[in-house]
Amino acid sequence: MDVLFIAGSARDDGMTSRLCDMVGSSISDAAPNAKLMFIRLHEMDIKHCTACGSCSHSGRCVIDDDMHQVYKAVNDSDVIVLAVPIYFSGPSSIIKQAIDRFQCVWATGPRKKSKAVALIAAGGGDSPVFSNTVSITKAFAITIGAEWIGELTVSGTDLLEGIPNDLKEKAQRLGSAVASRILK
Repeated sequence: MDVLFIAGSARDDGMTSRLCDMVGSSISDAAPNAKLMFIRLHEMDIKHCTACGSCSHSGRCVIDDDMHQVYKAVNDSDVIVLAVPIYFSGPSSIIKQAIDRFQCVWATGPRKKSKAVALIAAGGGDSPVFSNTVSITKAFAITIGAEWIGELTVSGTDLLEGIPNDLKEKAQRLGSAVASRILK
């Protein structure tokens, strides 16, 4: 079974990446045969959706960029974990741009639930608003025909120097939930 992490952070060494590593480690411990793949959107050339409407008929986006690699990876994966830093009470523009490009999938109609989606969200402040990002991620799950596994939301990350034990436990719980889905 394949687990795809899609990182929507502009940094490879930030909390979002560390949370991916912790959840990924937990998945590997519980399901050693799982294949983990990582896409770092900030390293890719992904353009904005132009709302041209071309995908309404074909189900294929006409923009020629790296997004077609993301479509293939999502299609080939059993579980997709979106990893998102929270900016101004929502997902980073990097990941939102990629999610918006799934309009071509939405345009072709509902899908049978054959995949699963989970969310990792890191907010720097003491009380970030996660609900907007959770809602957007759930809409993404519906669009690709995936069931919702759950989310790991972490606040106060700007002040964290190390990784608290309770955070490790939360990451392990999400990793176990993903592994349970894989082992079904």
